[in-house]
Amino acid sequence: MIERYGPPVFQILRGLPGSYNVVLMKASPKAEMSKDYLFHLLQEPRLHHHVVANSEHTAGQSGVNLILLEAIKIPLPPLAEQRRIAEVLDRAEELRAKRRAALAQLDSLTLSLFLDPATNPNPVVYQAR
Repeated sequence: MIERYGPPVFQILRGLPGSYNVVLMKASPKAEMSKDYLFHLLQEPRLHHHVVANSEHTAGQSGVNLILLEAIKIPLPPLAEQRRIAEVLDRAEELRAKRRAALAQLDSLTLSLFLDPATNPNPVVYQAR
């Protein structure tokens, strides 16, 4: 699914159950293209920037220029190679997600050391001004 109107315009979604409305458009790859390869391709930063930069701006919102999107020429490796590329990129995203989760746990652990009265009898508590 591709978000047609923003913000954020051209957000790429997949694997979400439910229905959709006119704000989203379905990206259906042809038989010679893997849907996972298409998902990663649409998120490639240069392609993403090109589409967003050339989006139509009407009524205060950005909208994906479908003609521009359909006109983009992309290299299409054999289907087996597309699947391999998508698997590698999926695995890399899994590792990035695990790293983000580990960093968040480390941040909360560090904060708890400063705020835990059992280990720090004089904790410094910051208050919003």
